[in-house]
Amino acid sequence: MPAPPTAATGPVVVVRVAALPTQALDDTAAPASWAMVQAILASRRRVAEAGARLADEVHGFIADPALAGARPELVALRRALHNRRRPGHRAWPGGHAELLPARFRSELTGWTAELDRAAALTRQLPDLLDAEWTRSLRALRRWSATEVFEFGLLQSSEDLLHALLRWRDQPEGTPPRAQVALRLAKYLARAVAKTSPQATFMMSGLCRWSDAPTAVQPTGRWAWRSVVEPNVPLLQALTRRLPADSTATGRLMVVTTPDADVADGRIWFAHPRRERIQGLLLTPPVRTAIEAVGGGAPLAEVGRRLAGDTAVTFDRLVEVGLFEIQPPFADQAADHLHDLRAWLGQEAPAAGPLRALADALDAYPAPGTDASRRRELHRRIRTEFQAVHGPVGDTPLPARNLFRENAVFTAEPVRLGGVPWRPAVADLHVVHRLLALFQHSTVVRLVAHRVVVDRYGVDTRVGLLELHRELSRLAVDAEPGTAVAELAGLLLLRPGQPPDPARSTLPEVRWLHRLRQQALAALWAGPETPPEGVTVDPARVRALADGWPPWVRPAPALACFVQQVPAADGLRLVLNGVGAGHGAVRSRVHRLLAKVAPEGAGTGELPKATPTPAPAGYLAEITGLFGSTVNLRSPAVDFEISHPGTVSARPPQHRIALDDLVVTADGTTRSLRLRRRSDDGEVRIAHTGMMAGARLPRLARFLIHLFGDVPNAAAPTAQIFAGTPEHQPGAVRRQPRLSIGRVTVSRASWRVRADLVPRRAKGVDDAGYLLALAAWFADHRIPPRTYVTATGPTPPGTPPVPVKPIYLDLANLLLVRLFERLLREPDSVLVFTEALPQLADAPCFGTEGRHVTEYVVEIGLP
Repeated sequence: MPAPPTAATGPVVVVRVAALPTQALDDTAAPASWAMVQAILASRRRVAEAGARLADEVHGFIADPALAGARPELVALRRALHNRRRPGHRAWPGGHAELLPARFRSELTGWTAELDRAAALTRQLPDLLDAEWTRSLRALRRWSATEVFEFGLLQSSEDLLHALLRWRDQPEGTPPRAQVALRLAKYLARAVAKTSPQATFMMSGLCRWSDAPTAVQPTGRWAWRSVVEPNVPLLQALTRRLPADSTATGRLMVVTTPDADVADGRIWFAHPRRERIQGLLLTPPVRTAIEAVGGGAPLAEVGRRLAGDTAVTFDRLVEVGLFEIQPPFADQAADHLHDLRAWLGQEAPAAGPLRALADALDAYPAPGTDASRRRELHRRIRTEFQAVHGPVGDTPLPARNLFRENAVFTAEPVRLGGVPWRPAVADLHVVHRLLALFQHSTVVRLVAHRVVVDRYGVDTRVGLLELHRELSRLAVDAEPGTAVAELAGLLLLRPGQPPDPARSTLPEVRWLHRLRQQALAALWAGPETPPEGVTVDPARVRALADGWPPWVRPAPALACFVQQVPAADGLRLVLNGVGAGHGAVRSRVHRLLAKVAPEGAGTGELPKATPTPAPAGYLAEITGLFGSTVNLRSPAVDFEISHPGTVSARPPQHRIALDDLVVTADGTTRSLRLRRRSDDGEVRIAHTGMMAGARLPRLARFLIHLFGDVPNAAAPTAQIFAGTPEHQPGAVRRQPRLSIGRVTVSRASWRVRADLVPRRAKGVDDAGYLLALAAWFADHRIPPRTYVTATGPTPPGTPPVPVKPIYLDLANLLLVRLFERLLREPDSVLVFTEALPQLADAPCFGTEGRHVTEYVVEIGLP
């Protein structure tokens, strides 16, 4: 088997490919109009430059006594040259013309001809733009009719799909409503220029490294299927709300939440729907209810054990979260609907609708299912969900996302050459080491270590649940400016932005902040080489890292989202972002592949569930769905944490109970360690779900931030190096491209307030506005093809909301009109980011054309 580029590189790579080829955006553009815009601007520049030079010469003529009689005409000529207007009859020095140099007269004639040429082109532009606008709409209609686009639209925006179908029902050549055209253009650009995971707008696959001599070589096997997953959190909720008199209801299992902890005459646990710890007095009714549930019992059995006031107490304890009524299937079950049907039995009222729902979901992604058939099945799935939901309660079904569709390659779409990738991947490892300095978890662990040592001592050995409860209690009344208040902000236990490390209560955190500033200054100190920007020698970064304290430690595993940049000297990469390692992204794709192509799933085979020896410690994941189907995945590591609200399919020996965990302090790394009481083996937490860490429940965040093997960067990777958009007044701020060796970590960008970008004045047509916008872009040396984000002012105390970029091509009037919407908020900050790599540099998949492609390469410490 071919080896990966480095020993610390994962053997399997996730490939993410945009669904539509780059040709779709080429076809909706207006290349002839854009070429004319460029010609007009070039002509106007020549007019301006020559006019300024000729006007200076005329100034000398005006002072010449020999031309005193022509002074009024010369003054008028100079004014015309300055104003770039064709000289009138009063602006030509009449009978004195022969006194002017022949060269000047010739250049003046050429200047007026160039002025006339610019004017003639400007007059022609509106008609040409109108003609290409019509052609663009035809292309938009044609590409919007492709099945892969319609499949994605059916899942992401059904109302837009209906508007598209109404447009297609009209005669060819009928323009759509302006709003419909722009929305379609937005989705089309997303399906072409971004690897958006939404429905079929992107295909994911797995591939291994090979001995191929080229870095990226498409295999010619463009074979994909879509995979449909029901909304499992909705199914979980439905089973919990089965009618009280249902036979199935009595068979639901009731357990005490795993984070329940008895101390000081109370039982402590986290409320499932609120971010707080709750402590209930162990009154006789509460004790009776706890004894009735025991280690877990059927709901009917618990009901028989309780009566009267005790039964009322039980219902209340379910409501507040001490007891969990578990759905009859595991969070990570292979087929939730099958398990639910088997549990209910054939005679249950919901059995028929569940069977029909499963059949409709199975039929939805079948080969040969065209767009009209999918629309029919889409309606049927809603009907069957409603039939299941009907007897459960009066809460309406959500308007969308009753199921999730994902597209996966059933065969390896590309072959990656390990040898050509080796130099770039080696530089990725250097970036990995550098990112340790910017990990949010580094700050969290420093502050947590200080708080715990101050409270429990350096030799502490405190139960995890006790520590979580105590820190949560302290966070409520923590005085500002204390380490406890700082930790509460870092763990999102209090509203507002995380505390500023520069003002930390801990000298180590302030030191870390200075190290960050020094590292950034050192990176940007290198000379800029246009157009490559600033390139830093990886050896300089390694030298920087050698001087860092031992508590600046990189995450042991990292998933790097990269794109290939063609270069004459070999493969170069652009780093789009980083995520959790340990197979997090791969396990999601693996699960999808296992549903449709077991033989393809083997490409990304994940670890078997075999116990890890205690001396080596334990790597455990939190496997809950937490309300999101994107958290479905194959097992990624050997063990899992028994987290509240989750149902596991793993055998008990592969589950680690919360009350089996204790926390100790490590003075060398200034961090806390998680250990098992039973054998003192160290436990590390792997976050392998696709949900953002900030959206996880309180206890999960606590475990991941303090003991997790995740990067936990405080900001997107590029933002770490380029900084956060600021509301700077009056200027366009340019940031050059920054690369570490062969890896670009920050693309070139331009930041400006929206009110400084040309807006369409009243009465200005598309031609006039495009000329003004193109001239502004050229003046500020902003490329005509960029990705643009608009960030509005953020209220104090609230973190900025992530904004999705839009792709802008000034040669595409649809995208220009879409861009105009970003200018409606004059106080927002626009960030233009270079399109690197260009769409034209995307890999070519044979007859399928060029597709934007991203690779998820997993790396660890070298």
